[in-house]
Amino acid sequence: MEKQNILRIVSNETLAAVQRFEIVTPTLFASIYAQKASKYNLELTDDLQNSHEIMQQEYLALNTLQAKTSQNTQKLSQSTSRAIVAIKDKDESLLQNVLQETESLKQELEKLRASIYQDALTKTYNRKWLQDNYCNYENMRSQGTLALIDLNYFKSINDTYGHIIGDKILLFFANKLLALRNPVVRYGGDEFLLFFPASVTLNEIKNRLTQMREEILKKSFQANGAKFKMSFSFGLKSFQEDSDFKDILAQADKNMYADKTAFKETFEAN
Repeated sequence: MEKQNILRIVSNETLAAVQRFEIVTPTLFASIYAQKASKYNLELTDDLQNSHEIMQQEYLALNTLQAKTSQNTQKLSQSTSRAIVAIKDKDESLLQNVLQETESLKQELEKLRASIYQDALTKTYNRKWLQDNYCNYENMRSQGTLALIDLNYFKSINDTYGHIIGDKILLFFANKLLALRNPVVRYGGDEFLLFFPASVTLNEIKNRLTQMREEILKKSFQANGAKFKMSFSFGLKSFQEDSDFKDILAQADKNMYADKTAFKETFEAN
């Protein structure tokens, strides 16, 4: 398995482990991370910083969600108390106000529920959705095909044109994936997971993604007065219920890098 994917898996497992603690100190985090990393024979070098960044993004999102949930719980408690008073006093005006507050709170809770599973930038699903709906980072919960998709030359785009342009490219690409009308997960950085049901064959998936890549290659992007192209590579792997997620991801990763090598050889030759 590619080292970057191992880092993400270790980070995800560490995040799941630290969530049971009310306070997470750097020492505690490092200890749990080292324990998880040892399972994959991962050496703790500067790559630890990369995992810290992944963890920080997830943990900040979790803290924000917890704060909003706490606020809404308090609002709900207050509204319930007021409703009881309004019913006892037969105060229709107060009861109407409580009903309006409750409806507003309901809408806010629905937004929070959606945000739990949504990547902030691309509006695709996040790893929390993946864990709750497709796997628990151990076994798949259904059968189908996983497509691991990675942008080509994305680091070069970021370094040349800046992260704002990079974010726009990610958003553009995510919308293209969402248009396929299958679950899309932003797995990290410029990597996405796309899930297809078992009724769709490998050839059908390959043809769809190849066609989308060719369409994107025909498009020119512009930034800072310069034009550039973008593309992506993908790897496919079918899975059964109870298949090991890490094994499926590793094989899709291997197939993706084979596709990336073949594509770059063709693209750079032209």
